[in-house]
Amino acid sequence: MSRTTVEDVLHETFGFPLKKVHFTPLPMENTSFSPVGNDLRSQFGIPTKAPVLGVVARIKPGRRLFTLLAAMHSVGRSLGLHLMVVGTGESAETLKTLCRHWRLEENVHFTGYLHGNLLPSAYRTMDALLLAAEGNDGSCRMISEAALSGVPVIGFSGIEAVREQVVPDRTDKWFDVAGNSAYAWRSAFENVFRMFVQENDWHEYGEQARIKCLESPTAKTIGVSGWNSSKLCKTVSL
Repeated sequence: MSRTTVEDVLHETFGFPLKKVHFTPLPMENTSFSPVGNDLRSQFGIPTKAPVLGVVARIKPGRRLFTLLAAMHSVGRSLGLHLMVVGTGESAETLKTLCRHWRLEENVHFTGYLHGNLLPSAYRTMDALLLAAEGNDGSCRMISEAALSGVPVIGFSGIEAVREQVVPDRTDKWFDVAGNSAYAWRSAFENVFRMFVQENDWHEYGEQARIKCLESPTAKTIGVSGWNSSKLCKTVSL
């Protein structure tokens, strides 16, 4: 769990005193997740130089994936952007059908659940990881996996586990969303897509994210130590 989730569940909900809580970030295996190795571009027909955003999540309601595909339909495809969706879940077939209806099959790639070395290869395929919702346990462990793989994160306001683990404008990008409606999120995704294809320093962001991981006191076993970067955040209104 993230520190925020621990505080919300144990303290705010159950009244457990925080001074008795000892927080340890999620342990990570930092040898498999590395910038060095194969990617999955050829397996999914993604051109070598094409910009790729990745999503690692259970495919289910509440993860804003429908809204993300709507933004791909309205803006992303025309920009030449590719979206790799790593994971499976009850909404997968519905989203695949929607992709066919919107003729997004060449730009949106569903990998399913990836085992072994395939998950690190998926991260190496991405130029950045897009994270628009927390995981089931509130830990957002994919941030650690991406950082160790040299992949920066694009995060959004309201996802506190992201705020704990990124340093905006140094290792990652952080955006405010004007509201919580589907329209607000689609507009945010569309603006992120435009920004993403225009910037060319994602590799540098990724290098800094990995360095920050490996600088953590427990880097041998933990990818990102859960530092609080809220005072360092530079927010961008969309």
